[in-house]
Amino acid sequence: MLPIEIIEIILKYIKNSRDLKLILNARLVSHFWHQYFPEVYEYDIYKKNILRKHIFEINCFKTYRYPLLNLERFIEFKGYGGFKYIEYDKFGKVIDVIKSTSIFKTQRKFIYETNSFYNNKKIKFIQEKKYDIRNLNQETEIMNTTPYNLYLLQKEHELDYNKKYNISNIYSTQQMIHHPNCSIM
Repeated sequence: MLPIEIIEIILKYIKNSRDLKLILNARLVSHFWHQYFPEVYEYDIYKKNILRKHIFEINCFKTYRYPLLNLERFIEFKGYGGFKYIEYDKFGKVIDVIKSTSIFKTQRKFIYETNSFYNNKKIKFIQEKKYDIRNLNQETEIMNTTPYNLYLLQKEHELDYNKKYNISNIYSTQQMIHHPNCSIM
């Protein structure tokens, strides 16, 4: 066992190194080292500014995009292997949701773009996929980006995360329905 003074010097060196892989690997050393790095910053190598801030909590993981501190992704870990993953665009709108609905079933709802055949414009759709690993079934449903479908996708964010994990989002459910550009996204 190393003396505490040497461990503190090593941890300070690792924290000041700005190397993401080094910090993430140091978190794996022991429980004490894991608690020493509750927040990890991701830096741009060339410009030397902060790109992202990763926050590790007991049952969730959050990534914020700098400089505006917009939430980029959020993962909640539930009991018995349950999870919910939410990804946001640069404006704070939900673009991808993956969640476990039971032990064997997973559901993914996301926005994807495709080119139109007629006028080469990009068209956005909402696609929902349901997976069942017991019999390797996959169900796919494609929906238009109507205001109501976008509302349902944004509502995935608002279940109980705002209160439970102190997350603020500029697009609340009430604003999304009445937003003038809701169907354009």
